[in-house]
Amino acid sequence: MAESELTALARALLAGAPAPPPPLQLISVEARGVPNQERIYLKANQRVELRHYLLIAGLALNDGTAFPGNTMMWLGNSTIEAGGWVIVYTGKGSPIVTKMQKTNEPTLVMYWGLDTTAFNAALMVPILVHVDKIQFPPSPKG
Repeated sequence: MAESELTALARALLAGAPAPPPPLQLISVEARGVPNQERIYLKANQRVELRHYLLIAGLALNDGTAFPGNTMMWLGNSTIEAGGWVIVYTGKGSPIVTKMQKTNEPTLVMYWGLDTTAFNAALMVPILVHVDKIQFPPSPKG
């Protein structure tokens, strides 16, 4: 979590107010198990650089947590402004920028590129991961 997020969270907790929503919020999975229609809705509560996020297909556990699987998607280099949406279809297609039909809010539609649907069973859930820092070995010399 970034320092500004921690500061806002600390202030909310001290004031007894609910914690502010995360910058990018996983809202829902729609049309579970329906080929070419299964999709995940993400809402930007502030300006968000998607390069800091991954979606992972996981398994919901009884304790309210989830176990990540090995199917993942990096959300790419786009930036979404506050109030915008990201819709990720689990099938194949080409990304487009459009508007939400009823609200006219800016929407980035993306495609995971999977051959089958990912969330057929209710216990299968998307996990949204914010990547703060990464490590990798230095490039080989020569």
